[in-house]
This record gives sequence, structure tokens and C-alpha cells, in this order.
Amino acid sequence: MTNTHVFPTHPNQPKHLLSENRRLKQELQAAKHTIAELKAQYQALEEDYLHVLDSQQPPNLKGRKIAYVGASPELIKAYKAIVQHYHGELITPESDRIEAVCDAVQQADEVFCPDDCPNQALCHAARSSCTVFNKPLRTVENSSPQLLQEKLSHIEIEVTPS
Repeated sequence: MTNTHVFPTHPNQPKHLLSENRRLKQELQAAKHTIAELKAQYQALEEDYLHVLDSQQPPNLKGRKIAYVGASPELIKAYKAIVQHYHGELITPESDRIEAVCDAVQQADEVFCPDDCPNQALCHAARSSCTVFNKPLRTVENSSPQLLQEKLSHIEIEVTPS
């Protein structure tokens, strides 16, 4: 006796699957279109931002080293571009270890730390290290690259006699 079990099928099942497949393809196309539009908007915003940077007379950091403690990995590239635009060098701790923060502070001329730093222990270590190494600590309200740019534009660079 062979067991030939036949599953009952709904008469409209193939049509339903085709319809569902068509709907999903349309959703995928719409999502791809939205992604392309968002990429174009992002690129335009980035170009506008760089244009604004170029149109302002940036302060000359004269090669000063700027440490940013508590930087979001996604924003480091933007911070670096801003600091380089102002003729400085960005230093970020190499890890989330307190020793790395102390090393970055020791190498820096100025230290920045956002108030919304996700790891407050790192910012506390930065504060302590700034006191020990006699480095200025500047806080920014949040991690926005625009706030870093604003703070950098107000830095007074002391000219040391040669």
C-alpha cells in the first residue's frame, strides 16, 4: 500500500502567489527608488556643507592637535574633515580604554568631549587627564559635527614667539 498523500490546493493559489510576487517586486522597486533619492539628498547636503565650510574664513589651527573623546565612529570622518579644513590634526582614542583616552589627551593641544558621550567614564578620564596634563577641555552640547565646527571657529590660537 503506497501512501500517496495529495495536499489540497486552493484553486486560486497560483494566482495568489503571482499577485504576491508582483506586489513584492513593486515594493522592492519603490524601496530602491527611495534609497536612490536619499543617497542623492545626502550627497547634496554633504556638498552644501562643504560649500559652507569653504565660504567661511576658517581659523588656522596651525597644525594643532585636537583630541575628540567620545566620538561616534560614524562621525569621525566628518570631525577629521572639519579639523583638517582648519589646518589641524584630529586625534581620537584608539580604543574605549581609559589608557587610550589619557594617551590622546597627552598628545593633544585641545580636547573636546560631547555632553551626550555614551561612555561617561571616558569623558571623566578626559577631564582628569586634562587637569593632569594642563590641557584645555572644551565640551560640546552633543556629537554634531556642526557644533565641533562652531567651537573650533572660536578657538583663540596663541602665537608663541620664535
